[in-house]
Amino acid sequence: MLQNRKVGDSSTHNGVEFTPTKYVLTDSLMRVYGRNKQKLHTESGAVFLLTHLSVVHNGDSEQEFPTTGPSGDAIDLYYKGERVDDGGMRDDITERYIVEGKKLQTYRNSLYENDATSGVYPGKKVDGWVFNKIAENFSPSELQLHVVWNQQAFTNEGETVDKWAYTEDAEVSIEEVEGEGRTISL
Repeated sequence: MLQNRKVGDSSTHNGVEFTPTKYVLTDSLMRVYGRNKQKLHTESGAVFLLTHLSVVHNGDSEQEFPTTGPSGDAIDLYYKGERVDDGGMRDDITERYIVEGKKLQTYRNSLYENDATSGVYPGKKVDGWVFNKIAENFSPSELQLHVVWNQQAFTNEGETVDKWAYTEDAEVSIEEVEGEGRTISL
């Protein structure tokens, strides 16, 4: 049964509540990983999309949080029904993004810092940002975030897919982002 979820709505699977809360658009940012920093600027016609995720275990037994890597329960971005494959989410070792001086922790790094890369127990919560590059003239109504629960390697038997549509009212400016990072200067 298809649910009409949009960014800001929550979905619960086996006690794990998953909420993409908002998104930010920018044409430049800095990636921070290890002791390195890398400034990124979009090409003409593209924009960076950062989506904030909040995941909390409210259930009764050990569960795993979805990841942005190639295995486990997967988080993916789709545009017009096609997976956005820009290398943005998958295997990204970025610890933080810096947008206009605001430091934003990545979702993947938050999993590591909160010891949530494998089974977690009730009460565990992780917040962080995922990154993609998309066409500048994208239509929010054509953009969807997918979480595939119980992802299978060769068949989709037993998988459940939750989907969220992006809406213009879920977009926030970096100035409106509070509590997800601290302002720093470089």
